[in-house]
This record gives sequence, structure tokens and C-alpha cells, in this order.
Amino acid sequence: SKSGNKQINISKNKLIEDAELILLKEKLLQIMQSEKPYLDSELNLIKLAELMQLSGHQLSYVINTGFEENFFYFINKYRVKQAEILLNNPKYDNLTILAIGFDSGFNSKTSFNTTFKKVTSYTPSEYRKIRSNL
Repeated sequence: SKSGNKQINISKNKLIEDAELILLKEKLLQIMQSEKPYLDSELNLIKLAELMQLSGHQLSYVINTGFEENFFYFINKYRVKQAEILLNNPKYDNLTILAIGFDSGFNSKTSFNTTFKKVTSYTPSEYRKIRSNL
């Protein structure tokens, strides 16, 4: 029957089975936490895939399907979180916004500002201002 053939195609499109996907998501979150690869501004899909012992294609599937995000957004959310930690800590008040961006793994002021605002709805300097007024 025709519907029978469709089933086969669907399972072929599934690069990784659900049960394994869950394990890989866990592993990815652990690597992000313990090794902090996002602090490397040169990080790309292939480098992260190597840490995960996956192909770039597989890792891409884990991030897209497992987290419903693309690689850059997934990584940049961690960088923003790191930047928030630095911006919230008075110890780093002497650092420029740019230095905080670089220390968090961003490789340009533009990408830092744009991404930070996308995630927090503030620019890094607005964020710092608000904090210092509290």
C-alpha cells in the first residue's frame, strides 16, 4: 500500500532515533557546562561535533531537532549568559563592553550587541546601566 511506503521514508529522514537523541542532548549540555566550548570565538559546528564524537551533520540534527534552534543561536545563548554573569559582577565594571563580549566568546562588537539584545531585549550597555541603578 502507498501509506506503507511513506512510513519507510519518514524513518529514513530520522537521522537519530529518539532514545539516542535524548542521550545526545544530555551529553551536549554536559559538554557545554564542563568544557565551555562557547568561550572559543572560533568555535564552529565541526569543532563541537568533534568534541561530541559526531559528524557535523549529526550534531546539526541534535541541535535543530533536539533544541529547535540553529547552531549559532544555541551557542550564542551560552555566550550571552556568560556576558550577563560578567556584567552583573561589579568586579568586572572596569572592563569595556567589548572586552566582556570577547571574554564571553563573541568575536565582534556587532554580533555581541545584536545577539545580547535578541536574547535579553537589552543591549549590553543598557543591561549594565540598569544593573548599576539597582
